[in-house]
Amino acid sequence: MKLKMKLVNEAQLEEIARLMLNPEAVINLDRRDLEYVLVGKCGMLYEAHQEDEEQKVFMKSFFEELGRKPDIRDCHYFILSISVSEKEPLMMEDLDMVHEFLATLKNDELESRWGLKESPKGEGMTMIALCTNDAK
Repeated sequence: MKLKMKLVNEAQLEEIARLMLNPEAVINLDRRDLEYVLVGKCGMLYEAHQEDEEQKVFMKSFFEELGRKPDIRDCHYFILSISVSEKEPLMMEDLDMVHEFLATLKNDELESRWGLKESPKGEGMTMIALCTNDAK
């Protein structure tokens, strides 16, 4: 599993929008969501891609590593982008892991919007959670 963290500027937003936004997705984000969080609020993008490990191990490792990042606790605006392989479909328990992680941030004002996107070649799925806290 590789975890990447980055601040995003206007130029990078185009690439992220192309990868994350899909009008045919079951649940979708729109460009305004990405602009607001990534550019307007200088939010962080946390990306992880499953490699050879089992999906449950991958998800657990991702949230353990992310939880060790001190900046995630202070970040008011962020996106989680979690890509899994086609070997195992995303299940409700995977979504529950995201909710459980967000609950560990002890931030009652944190709101999230979700996106799910199948890879164009059917090689897996990406789950995207856009999280904001305008109350801070």
